[in-house]
Amino acid sequence: MSTVGFKVSIVSSGQECLTQVKKDKPDVVLMDLVMPEMDGLETTRQLRKTKFGNNLIIIALSANAYKKNREESIAVGCNDFLSKPVNLEELLNCLQKHSSSIILPHQKEGFKEIKTTIDTVSLPPVSILVVDDNEINRMLLNAQLTNIGVNITEAKDGIEALALIKQTPFDLILLDLKMPRMNGKEVMQYLKKNPIGLNKNTAIFAITAYASTEQLSSLSDIGFSGYLIKPIL
Repeated sequence: MSTVGFKVSIVSSGQECLTQVKKDKPDVVLMDLVMPEMDGLETTRQLRKTKFGNNLIIIALSANAYKKNREESIAVGCNDFLSKPVNLEELLNCLQKHSSSIILPHQKEGFKEIKTTIDTVSLPPVSILVVDDNEINRMLLNAQLTNIGVNITEAKDGIEALALIKQTPFDLILLDLKMPRMNGKEVMQYLKKNPIGLNKNTAIFAITAYASTEQLSSLSDIGFSGYLIKPIL
């Protein structure tokens, strides 16, 4: 979104969202429905009770695109609903539908020149550690992430991951929860007590194919920045 002219702030929980909205007073909130501690529905309810949340455009985002999910989102105060993964053009059109003040990139004078500048800008490489005992999962993640120009390192279990983390500072760690020898939660608990090799901005995301809502909600208490559900698109 920032590459098409929007100022973007990112938070990882409902409570952080309430704090950030009060501070920044944004025009739009893209609200994930599944979040730890306070989900998107409750966060929307809380926002709509505030003075600064009255005129917000709130777009619900969810991988569950059932009619029930859409209806619940609208009922609590969301302006619209988009299913994940979100298509950028679809999102921009949705935003313009709800606010005439939002100008789409192709409507801006000089957009072609702006796009050229964005395409040619040189960004520092991002270093990512992918930790998963399944070789096919590692290959798929590697292929997806390499396409966006980042540096990928792989580890097949928690013990191998810790050895790499001590040697290399990573910007992002994708940590499978179910692995032999040392699972993802055990790695996270170790890193919380022994943050050797981590910089203060390192984000650690859990990846899992099987987890209840309760289990997912508890991940932030362990120290995870968030989670991704497999298969990751």
